[in-house]
Amino acid sequence: MKIDTTKLSKEEQVYLELVNLYEQFGYKSYHVQNFEEYSLYLDNKSFLSTENVLTFNDRNGKLLALKPDVTLSIVKNSKAGINANEKLYYRENVYRYDKTSHEYKEIQQIGLEVIGKIDLLSMLEVCSMAIAGFEVIDTDFILDLSHVGLISSLLESSGIIESSVKADILSCIRAKNTHDLKRFAEKVKISENYINALCNIITLCGTGEAVLDKAIAIVKELPNNQKMCCAISELREVYTVLSQNGYGEKISIDFSMMNDLDYYNGIIFQGYVKRIPKPVLTGGRYDKLLEKFGKNAGAMGFAIYVSELAPYYTNTCNDYVDVLIIYSSSCDARIVYNKAMVYRNKGKKVLCETSIPVGLKYKSIITI
Repeated sequence: MKIDTTKLSKEEQVYLELVNLYEQFGYKSYHVQNFEEYSLYLDNKSFLSTENVLTFNDRNGKLLALKPDVTLSIVKNSKAGINANEKLYYRENVYRYDKTSHEYKEIQQIGLEVIGKIDLLSMLEVCSMAIAGFEVIDTDFILDLSHVGLISSLLESSGIIESSVKADILSCIRAKNTHDLKRFAEKVKISENYINALCNIITLCGTGEAVLDKAIAIVKELPNNQKMCCAISELREVYTVLSQNGYGEKISIDFSMMNDLDYYNGIIFQGYVKRIPKPVLTGGRYDKLLEKFGKNAGAMGFAIYVSELAPYYTNTCNDYVDVLIIYSSSCDARIVYNKAMVYRNKGKKVLCETSIPVGLKYKSIITI
């Protein structure tokens, strides 16, 4: 029986279409348990989007936590290596503290991870599946694309190694705050050419090859620029192929977008749809996380926050049926059941009630 996805909620439509897409690319479904040892999150707290984790003790006194993240669990259990890739997709709930409401929330994610040898093909597949995910959600979207290697190499070449200073500078970069960036940089005596390069690069933003051309022109003026040039070159390779496949106007290059440098090392991205005022997708390459777990492999993936869709997209699942059957309390239940199954076997959505529910839309009504 074929499912009419137009009658499902937005979350269910997205999931069913994405499962089909991911499996076309050879990815396999993966499930992780709802809790892990708290030490997993304590040891990798800077990888998480929140420091507040829900914990509890099991009967043996072991401290456990409801998972605030899926990627850490997948990496912890992965058997992948340079010559043995794992390609996984998942649909999981995570539990995070919301700074606005000051409450913990259950958030549904749909995502994927490729762990093993990360080459250009792997990067292209992950980025294209991220874009395809947006096309399922809403055609009015934009994907911000960057490369952690550019800023990290620039900071390394400038001589910034102290973690507290680096954290202040990265905070300025994310906010495109060139005023405070210059102040911090001058405080630790970074040379003027590196300060100017940082300020110029983080204000670069837009679609098209011109942004990449400007970035390469900036770094070529700096000494020891090989890693910076390689980062821009890798980003250009990915952007060019995606652009050739018709996505050029949907991709914005933004070098101010930064993730934690202790974990991420390559291309990163986040995506937006017009209706929702926050990212609904985040992802990137995080080989350094694998290194921390002692695994000889690379990794790249993303997560879509499908829980964010419900307030902005009409849910047609709960307020529409094809056939509404109204039956009396004296009616034989077997008759009602058999009548409903005739229509259900034809792929119709059927609701049996003793009265018409308020707000329900229906195509036809039958009284028994």
